[in-house]
Amino acid sequence: MGKFHPVISPKLRSFIETQQMFFTASSSMGGRVNVSPKGIDSLRVLDECTVAYLDLTGSGNETAAHLRTDGRLTLMFCAFEGEPCILRLFGEGEIVALDSERGRELRAHFPPTPGERHFVVQHVSSVLTSCGYAVPLYDFREQRDMLLTWADKQGPEQMQIYRRLKNSVSIDGFPTGLEEPNYSILAMKADDVGAVFEAFKSWNKPHEQYVRYWRENEEGSRVTIVATDEAETVIGYTNIVWTPEYAPFAEAGIPEINDMNVVGDWQKRGIGTALIKECEKMARHAGHKEMGIGFGLTADYGNAQRLYPKLGYIPDGRGAVPTPWGDVLYLTKKL
Repeated sequence: MGKFHPVISPKLRSFIETQQMFFTASSSMGGRVNVSPKGIDSLRVLDECTVAYLDLTGSGNETAAHLRTDGRLTLMFCAFEGEPCILRLFGEGEIVALDSERGRELRAHFPPTPGERHFVVQHVSSVLTSCGYAVPLYDFREQRDMLLTWADKQGPEQMQIYRRLKNSVSIDGFPTGLEEPNYSILAMKADDVGAVFEAFKSWNKPHEQYVRYWRENEEGSRVTIVATDEAETVIGYTNIVWTPEYAPFAEAGIPEINDMNVVGDWQKRGIGTALIKECEKMARHAGHKEMGIGFGLTADYGNAQRLYPKLGYIPDGRGAVPTPWGDVLYLTKKL
């Protein structure tokens, strides 16, 4: 019988840090489940609920594609010598670019390594150990250096070309986000009110709506998340409403992702997914175990109708709910 642990304890951390390899598992709705072995000195335990590993360039990029759509990530460690044990870390994963602010912070934990692709950070929601009695015993000899030698021989420019050719989509055709333009996602500031209004003025959204959003941000009842491009032009936004108007969410203490919009040129380029992932991360950090969202049932909401189930949201079972904006189907996701 397995045993769940609330966090990565010092004893479990020591076990992780002594292993010479680990395994990753991820999936996306409608695609294959991927399992990959990882070696080299590439993983760090950052704290009792967070681990990160330096992902190196290889023939595939499945985990990155899956984390864009599904988000779930499992890491497994096995004792191949000494006392038997299997340790699994369950949680949500995120891809962190090497040259991002967060990437530069993570850089301090890892030595420079040929073929670096990005960091993968796992926010651990549960830890499970099991006996491992049937795992065979192996003697460790050494880490293979073939991947590092190959990447070093190719050089940075050729590696970038290789990633563009081989790592841009998964084996199921899901985009990995590798070659997408840079954008930033941050909480709204007072100065953003006018910029958001201008970006979506043609959508007939009144300026007062965004003034109200900012007022509710200051009051703490709402968090507005804004996406901007490299020129700091607003390209999308959404909100977390901590106590939604939808009564079943409010009564259950489920925050709601509300009023998500992406400008036309940036639609279907991962911005909506990134906004939702940021909301989920903020809700998780605030102690919530579930997130809610909704979409209209007309064709105008077709993109949302396709996207939200791919990200793991399922209908809450109450059917279509009449609202002043038409019927809405509400969905939830475990965080």
